[in-house]
Amino acid sequence: MKSSRQSAGEKGQGLRLRAGAGTGPVGPGKRAEARPVRRPGYRVRVTLLKNIAGFFLLPVAWVWTVSFVASLGRVTVHHHFWATEDFWFFSLGVVIWLLFFTGCLSLFGEPRGRWLYVLGHEGTHAVWAWLSRGRVSEFKVHRDGGHILTDKPTVL
Repeated sequence: MKSSRQSAGEKGQGLRLRAGAGTGPVGPGKRAEARPVRRPGYRVRVTLLKNIAGFFLLPVAWVWTVSFVASLGRVTVHHHFWATEDFWFFSLGVVIWLLFFTGCLSLFGEPRGRWLYVLGHEGTHAVWAWLSRGRVSEFKVHRDGGHILTDKPTVL
């Protein structure tokens, strides 16, 4: 007995197939790209290897963190880093940004400059996709967010 429910394709509505991370709608005159078949355990093995590598990198991260904090402490106490021109210009930039951010929150109810942040964020993803020898097929940036579509997964 055949079910009375029809799928979207049987009703004549357009189907969207994704190959890799993004192709457009598939319709007359367009072909969907084939997606490689993955074995079920492949994803688990890669995740496990990344976790093992991360575990062995923990001591390196700990040594770098302790060294950074110790060096910063020495520089600020013994070399009067807070009295240098570099420190004051950096501090001035932080204060100006905080004034801009809080001023926009109080005047407009939302932070301005978010579009620039999203552009940089999505641009970083695109660069990593290119470095992984992938192809970026779509790059969208909006004030409320953005995304890229690529044909290859990346580390970031």
